[in-house]
Amino acid sequence: MNAIEQREIYAKSNFEVMTELGARFRAYRIALGLSQKEVAEQCGTTNMTVSRFECGKAGSIRLSTFLGLLRALKLLENAYATIPNLLESPSEIYERREKQRRRAPRK
Repeated sequence: MNAIEQREIYAKSNFEVMTELGARFRAYRIALGLSQKEVAEQCGTTNMTVSRFECGKAGSIRLSTFLGLLRALKLLENAYATIPNLLESPSEIYERREKQRRRAPRK
């Protein structure tokens, strides 16, 4: 993702992001040949919740419901990309920042 795309994402409201995610979810569901009812049954929610999510009208759905929706479409691995593993441990990041902050002694 380039800097322009990243700025565009952050310029969107939470509602706009939810609406886009819902539309993408719907496209995947249809491509997989699943009905809203089938998805709802697989993740233990209602048809209405699936429908509202797809239309961007879900408001705030529980994280467990969102993960269930992803699981139903075999997209759960994408949830892990939301918060990727750190390449460095927090202590390594701290130490690196501390080294950068140190200044050379004055003469």
